[in-house]
Amino acid sequence: MSCDFIMPGQPLWQTAKPIINSLRKLIEEGRAVRFKEDAMGWQYVGEEIFGEMSKLKTDVEAKGYTVHEFTVFHFIAGRNLSTPTSRLLLLPISGASDITNGITPGGPLELESYWDIDDKRDLIPRDRSGADVVVVAIH
Repeated sequence: MSCDFIMPGQPLWQTAKPIINSLRKLIEEGRAVRFKEDAMGWQYVGEEIFGEMSKLKTDVEAKGYTVHEFTVFHFIAGRNLSTPTSRLLLLPISGASDITNGITPGGPLELESYWDIDDKRDLIPRDRSGADVVVVAIH
């Protein structure tokens, strides 16, 4: 289901906060490995990242979602977000970015929030340092 307006992000649920904080710490301490790096950004991988993502998958599924796949991205340029499952959860880790559908400004992707989107959106970092975001494809 697509909508003509963009719903603002929702507060991040309490059980996800320590997982997001752990992901932030791994990235800040250089314990996450950059993967598939290009001019738009990169993915973070590594055993510790995957361990935290496994915890997050369990946590997201406990909220009633079915997780198809998940990735930790660092965006340094605007990027269109879409998924074959038709729904995404966006959970910011660090940095500042905005969500738009290309026509309507959606608003900020703020720390300790999440967006549940069901149509194509653009994620646009606010500055050159970029933004780290967990992207979860859900059913």
